[in-house]
Amino acid sequence: MKLTKFAVMALAIMISTLTSCSDKGYWDEYVPEGPEYSFEQATPKFTTKETNPTVTVNVIRSTTKGAATVEITATKVSEGVTVPTSVTFEDGKNCAPLDIKLTNGIPGPAYTATLSFGKDVAMSPSAEKTCVCTINIDYNWISLGNGQFADLFMLGEKYFDVEIRQAEGFQRYRVIKPYHEGMAADTGEWEDWRTGEYPEYIEFWDNGDGIQFNSWNCGIIYEANPGDYIVAYPGSRFNGGSIAYNVWAEPGHACFSPYYYIDGLGGFNNSTKFGVVQVILPK
Repeated sequence: MKLTKFAVMALAIMISTLTSCSDKGYWDEYVPEGPEYSFEQATPKFTTKETNPTVTVNVIRSTTKGAATVEITATKVSEGVTVPTSVTFEDGKNCAPLDIKLTNGIPGPAYTATLSFGKDVAMSPSAEKTCVCTINIDYNWISLGNGQFADLFMLGEKYFDVEIRQAEGFQRYRVIKPYHEGMAADTGEWEDWRTGEYPEYIEFWDNGDGIQFNSWNCGIIYEANPGDYIVAYPGSRFNGGSIAYNVWAEPGHACFSPYYYIDGLGGFNNSTKFGVVQVILPK
């Protein structure tokens, strides 16, 4: 059935009739017995570069009169997260901060806590009765200066100057704009396979078990077919792939070998060759 403008008008009239229970509106008939409480947000999300941050969840009430302390219950709390058992309102304030602390946090996992009010705390029908707080810690990236980058499969046996950044306090690195210079210098080998949209960075790290890296879109479409992107993946993603060659050739000289794959078509297994991608850190 086609919805016409007349049907919309009739629906609007019906809704207006149902919600006009009094001249003051339906919710004006609700009279609370005393102060009522709510979390300001149901799912606040925080991102910080600090490993021991304190984040604030706001709690609100329906009055500004008098000081008050309200019980808070926390469940599903990640290890290292500390949540106060109560929040205190100052006289004249209808908003109070609940400070949540995180100790010994590391980048990567999301830290969470689910907050609710104590059983004797009054809440309005429209209150945010629970609050799922999420804290993410990001790395603090520091530029090390210019190093060198080579992708022997995509760019040939050439090294290009690139900026290298390091996550402060970690053996984790980003190669900034790794393909921009190499593809600009390409004299026709890739021809119209190039999209011009190359990765902003390649990220790799050492967690003690060798080098690992995030997959990246190389900015090349196979046989110039739109959407058939060549993507570099760790060899462990594929049968016959390998991670044995993702190692340091020497201190400051990282080597890792991707499996270049086109979704739904196949790929080029370079993961069993040494030194396909190389990054030389600034000295």
